[in-house]
Parts: sequence; C-alpha cells; structure tokens
Amino acid sequence: MNGKNSKKQLTVGFTYNTIPSQHFFEENDGSFLAKFGEWDDPETINGVITSLESAGHKVIPIEAVVTKNYDAYDELKKHGKELDIVFNIAEGLATPNRESLIPAMLEWLNIPYTGSDAKALAIGLDKVTTLEILSQYHINVGPHFVFKTQDDVRDLKRYAHQLEKIFPLVVKPVSEGTSVGMSQKSVVEGIEDLRQTLEHLIDEYKQPAMV
Repeated sequence: MNGKNSKKQLTVGFTYNTIPSQHFFEENDGSFLAKFGEWDDPETINGVITSLESAGHKVIPIEAVVTKNYDAYDELKKHGKELDIVFNIAEGLATPNRESLIPAMLEWLNIPYTGSDAKALAIGLDKVTTLEILSQYHINVGPHFVFKTQDDVRDLKRYAHQLEKIFPLVVKPVSEGTSVGMSQKSVVEGIEDLRQTLEHLIDEYKQPAMV
C-alpha cells in the first residue's frame, strides 16, 4: 500500500480468528489454550480494523471459521471481485496445515493477500520439517529427537544413555506457534521429567513433540 497507490482507497479484506468467549470454550472438549492459544482477542481485531480504516481504506472483516451458518470461503468468494487485497492474520484450527487454509483459498480465488504463501506457512509451522530443510541447505540447527506417539515415549529408555549426557532439554509440540505448549515444565532436567512432559504434550495437542 506504499508508493504511488498510498493515497488510493483500497477495499481490504481482513481475515482473522477471534478468541471465543468463555461460554463457547467451556462447552467444547479440550483445553482453551490447546485450541485457541494462537487466536487474537477482540481488542486486537478491532485495533487492526481501526488502523486500516484510519488510513482511508474500506475494510471487510472475514472471520476464518466454518460454522453451521457461516463459511469463510463463501465470504471470500462473495466479496472477491471487490477486494483489492486481503490482510491475513488468520491462524486456522485443528489441522497441522491450518495457517495455510486461508492463503490457499485466496490463491484459488485469485485474490492477492499479505504475508507468506500457503507452502511457506505449512512448512514453517512444522518445526521438524523446517529444521530438515535448513539442514539440507547447510544451515546449522540444533540436534533434536521427535516422539510421535505414546509408544515412542514408553520406549524412552532406549535413548536414556544418550540423553543423560545432554540434560537439560527443551520439549515442545511440533506444530504450534505463539509459544502454545510451552511452560516452565518445558525445560526438563531428567528422564522422568522428560517422560511426563512428552506424554502430556502428545495427549493434549494430538501431535508429535520434539526435544
């Protein structure tokens, strides 16, 4: 929006996810943080809209969700011809490729948008894949172990001799952002702490954990 077009009014689609109310997540299974920790609060969403509007642009907010009566894709398709660009901060939900969903829709509908493309977002959220790609380009990354299932955790004793030499270790989910899944317990000092933390993360976030 800089340069020659800086004074032109644009019609900006704004794709986002708002943290649901207490009432909403109390009626749904799973913890609030595991599901919605990456989403933004209403004050942040309203602040972005106000900022875009204060720059002279028309804003069409589009929440990146699908419900019984609302579908983000339908909204994008409906407004597609009038949108000059989409300002995207949507996080998505449930799938490891969740951050890619809105960009993929926008690419399908041929609507320009801000930020990384669908491929970059899918790779970037998967920390193990990111490390593997960086390693292929001879960029130094830290050594790591991946535990995909509870069976892997139960087999932890196989790694005990190696791990005892390198404690403390940091444990985190493979495909989370915004420090979701991180706490004081993420730094472990011994095998038993490591086992408990791995079991918790794999169960809570339904995904592998990396050490």
